[in-house]
Amino acid sequence: MKLRTARHKPDPRSMRTRTDDAHAAPQPPLPPDETMTSESIQSRIKRVIVDCLMLEGLAPEEIGDEQALFGEGLGLDSVDALELVLGLEAEFGIKVKSDEMDRTAFNSVTSLAGFVEGQMAKAEAARASET
Repeated sequence: MKLRTARHKPDPRSMRTRTDDAHAAPQPPLPPDETMTSESIQSRIKRVIVDCLMLEGLAPEEIGDEQALFGEGLGLDSVDALELVLGLEAEFGIKVKSDEMDRTAFNSVTSLAGFVEGQMAKAEAARASET
């Protein structure tokens, strides 16, 4: 059973801001030096999944931490994976190169959080080495 809901691409003339929606206002991207817990990273990843992929009728808290994101789980596909990477880059201030994308990192929110944490650590190390 697929849990994926239909996506809706809004007409630009009728687009509303997130504050007009029933959802919470979007959180700003993370400052580069802010430390986050795995739980807060997972929460933000769930929000990115719903917002970036425009999954109507699905609230971030309805996505299980270990729920499969692709196939029989949430039902995402390869195009969704690309959009998700762009959303994660914007949300967490990371850059993901194509050779760094391991399919297993995108199995679930938990595995994706581990991947994001690793990318954030790499970005922090690169900033530290520049100084």
